[in-house]
Amino acid sequence: MIDPDSLKAIVEVTIQRVLELKTTEHLRTRPHERTDAWRGHQNG
Repeated sequence: MIDPDSLKAIVEVTIQRVLELKTTEHLRTRPHERTDAWRGHQNG
């Protein structure tokens, strides 16, 4: 059985990564980068 704290950490990292990927997909650029296709802004 997996430790609850380990499971929490895995879920947090997974959700964070998915959010980063979706934001990158939406903005059409990686964090701290601007391109000709850049749209919108990412705060934080």
